[in-house]
Amino acid sequence: MNTSEVNKTGYPSIDKPWLKYYKKDLNGKTSDDFISIPSCSIYDHLFSRTKPYLDEVALDYLGTKISYKQLHQNIEKTAKALKAIGVERGQIVSVCLPNIPEAVYLFYAINRIGAVSNMLDLRCASKWLKTALNDAHSEVLICLDLVSEKFNEFLSDTEVKTTISVSSIESLPTIKRDIAKLTHKELNPSVPVSFIPWSKFINNGKRYSGDIDVEFEENADAVIAYTGGTTGDPKGVVGTNETINAQFLSQLEFGHNCTMRDRMLALAPPWTYYGLCNSLNNYLCIGACVVLIPKTDPTEFGNLIKSTKANFIITVPSWLNVLLSDKSIENLDLSFVKALVVGADKLDETLEENVNMFLHSHGCTTNVSKGYGMTEVMAAAACSSDDGVIGSVGIPTPGIIISAFTENTEGTISECKLGETGEIAILSPCIMKTYFGAAQSENSEIKKLHSDGKIWAHTGDLGYIGEDGRVYIVGRKKRMFVRNGYKVFPATIEKALSKHPSVSQAAVVSVPDKEHGNITKAVIVLNKPATDTEPIENELQAMLTEELYDYELPDIYIFDKALPLTPMGKVDYNALEKM
Repeated sequence: MNTSEVNKTGYPSIDKPWLKYYKKDLNGKTSDDFISIPSCSIYDHLFSRTKPYLDEVALDYLGTKISYKQLHQNIEKTAKALKAIGVERGQIVSVCLPNIPEAVYLFYAINRIGAVSNMLDLRCASKWLKTALNDAHSEVLICLDLVSEKFNEFLSDTEVKTTISVSSIESLPTIKRDIAKLTHKELNPSVPVSFIPWSKFINNGKRYSGDIDVEFEENADAVIAYTGGTTGDPKGVVGTNETINAQFLSQLEFGHNCTMRDRMLALAPPWTYYGLCNSLNNYLCIGACVVLIPKTDPTEFGNLIKSTKANFIITVPSWLNVLLSDKSIENLDLSFVKALVVGADKLDETLEENVNMFLHSHGCTTNVSKGYGMTEVMAAAACSSDDGVIGSVGIPTPGIIISAFTENTEGTISECKLGETGEIAILSPCIMKTYFGAAQSENSEIKKLHSDGKIWAHTGDLGYIGEDGRVYIVGRKKRMFVRNGYKVFPATIEKALSKHPSVSQAAVVSVPDKEHGNITKAVIVLNKPATDTEPIENELQAMLTEELYDYELPDIYIFDKALPLTPMGKVDYNALEKM
């Protein structure tokens, strides 16, 4: 037996069996040893990394190319315009924009002057938006012109003093803007007179001649982005300069093969860390070209890939089903795709296999990659390479430790050994500073002090670390329910259902029942619609009987055309329970 075997404890946080996958230098040190978080702002970090390629294209917006030099110039203009309207260090500026260049300029400009961006979801109801503005005590709101009327209805009940509207075609050349307004009437919305047009806002900034850069402050609030969970209102999550810079460095050291001039298709919205970090900042810091998509439509996914020729694509599982059935790209050569990354929700194993076959049959040499994490750790904490290991969400990225834990009634938290299932928790330099506003009371549910004296982020996911060092997710704590005294894990049933060749998607929820406590409802989407689903239901029940315990068998089958989704593209389990 060799020394390395003798020293193994069986505990993931100590053994770190994933280190064997990391790059090593001549001294045997892995990329885990090289994470050094710079003491600077998010903007300064971006600027320092992009100085060598100022003439390269940073943003591609509807065919309009914006170089890194122009990006920095526009960030500076935006920073001066913010200072001209009186924005000071520490103030929270609320931004409600989709993936358009102005959202990028604002994100970095607000950071550059030491203020805090409050990135709002423009699809949310007025009640939530009003609460988010009041929680932030925002005096400045910058929103898409198409939603200005919605904000105007309640602004008198907020502290907002300055409102600025931005058109989604603001960055297009004049001729393209005029054509767009003529052909798309919705691009000519009625904007309240109190809203300052973006062009006037930027021109006002020319009068400002003072400083725009501030001295770096450790652990200062930098960004508020929002969760996209399956239940309840989104929660604001406060990120710092350090947490976002650490997110990039962890991903960089993982060794993704993205290089300068590669094209990245940005589909995740900028009010999430999935969008801000994993789709925007991480790629800009590498020198890639980020292709901004202002309005996402899953039915256009295939056409977007074809028209943008993106080398890197980050999406959600629900979009992959659309991709597989898209007849318009049946013969498309996808050899230009370096990585198709899926995150934000679980990827069914059967779907994963089908997507891999789709990619290979279209000339792509890679398998689908998976990212795992949560908003509270600035998005991704684990990634899979393209090694084709089905079922795993990958390994912790450098500088991050992931393990499973159990918690007893006294509150004692114990680590599970390799292969043992518990609640997945993450130890990372990317852990949020705090929840924002009313959600701060929920901090203790996520951030927990362990016996090692460190704060871990508890995910609410059930899973384990395999002997191979990879992370495996088996379900959600909150989705687990009890039937006749037995614990039922919906993900286990969903996995079994998905093995049937006629099943495209499957979701399982509980239904309250007087006799059993809860009974099980399975909602099925078939590959091909069927007028008579009884034969398939019988086949499914027979198949599951061979694979599952009797208390895991569904009591109710519902066949539908599609699963309901949240605005973030996740399965909406609340809607399923009410179905």
